Amino acid sequence: MWAGRRAEVTLTAVAALTVVAGTLDLRQHYQVTDGTALALSLLRAAPLAVVLRRPVLAWVLSLATIVLAALAADPVTPAEPWPWLVGSLPAYLAVLVVAAVGVPRRLLIPGWAAGLLVGGVVLTMAPERASWEGLLVPAILSAIALAGGDVVRGSAEARAGLRTERERRGVLEERARIAREMHDVVAHGMSVVTVRADSAPYRLADVPPATAAEFAEIADAARDSLEQMRRLLTVLRGEVGTDLTAPQPGLTDLPTLVETSRRAGVPVRLTSIARAADPAIELAAYRLVQEALSNALRHAPGAAVEVTVATAADGSLRVEVTNEPPTHPPEPDRATGHGLTGMRERVGLLGGTVDLGGLPGGGWRVRAVLPASGRERT
Repeated sequence: MWAGRRAEVTLTAVAALTVVAGTLDLRQHYQVTDGTALALSLLRAAPLAVVLRRPVLAWVLSLATIVLAALAADPVTPAEPWPWLVGSLPAYLAVLVVAAVGVPRRLLIPGWAAGLLVGGVVLTMAPERASWEGLLVPAILSAIALAGGDVVRGSAEARAGLRTERERRGVLEERARIAREMHDVVAHGMSVVTVRADSAPYRLADVPPATAAEFAEIADAARDSLEQMRRLLTVLRGEVGTDLTAPQPGLTDLPTLVETSRRAGVPVRLTSIARAADPAIELAAYRLVQEALSNALRHAPGAAVEVTVATAADGSLRVEVTNEPPTHPPEPDRATGHGLTGMRERVGLLGGTVDLGGLPGGGWRVRAVLPASGRERT
């Protein structure tokens, strides 16, 4: 939850501040020799090196180094902060912020109290060096650091929850879209069954009455199934009046898709084209190419794109879309897309495989293998 280049840079800066300012503070205000002051400051900065991976350990080590520095320090005047030295606070507060993000919430208040208890114990050992009022500022600052870290944790958790919900919604939307398109493909086949069953008694000579009645039952069953599919899909999509019998695109529509992408500014080359026997396979291939071209337009502006669609020896359909690195930086894209998820869902539905990933030179490749016959997996 708490990681990344920004966090590492921030902690490095705090460590540098602890070493430099802490060394000067010990020398000038606490009568500590140069070598000892540098060593103590390095020790106080050391927990920052492990806090991202082991926040609880870093918290304990930070308290230990604060105690060690306090025992070695002798304030030049009673006005100097002790046992919480000024040079000890930056690293400790940074540790608290990170710990508040990474450790269980139930440990925050006990940990805060433990820090105050440690300061009180040290002050009891040498009451002549400072007063109890000196614990007030560290108590307030440490509480603020823990509260700030908890706010960061809450914000990160909220963003993660929203991201998960968007991904879940995107998967459901893509599945609904695939279901509609699969319905259209199946509807065509069911319509053919209905027509042929209805016309069989007229096309075939000397059809017995029992056989004609069976053909009529087949036609009625096909019509009922088709109507039920349409009603179910309408309910699932929450739409009324949707044209569920509109023809779906296939591989013959790829040249038009490529030309549309060219007009949108994507230099596309369609190197080969093939035909699949199964309309569902052709539809899936078309949608894969469509989504890959859309991604190239958004994320790799100006990059050349090559589309290859070919039939393998085993009858499977191979689809590959490769784009080069962008010629100029893409515009910030605040939209949340589910294209890659949709590709995996669509190909997985048909029992195929898909490989998505970047290329060594900075480009991107989508490579999918669709079986000769697309049969939905359950």
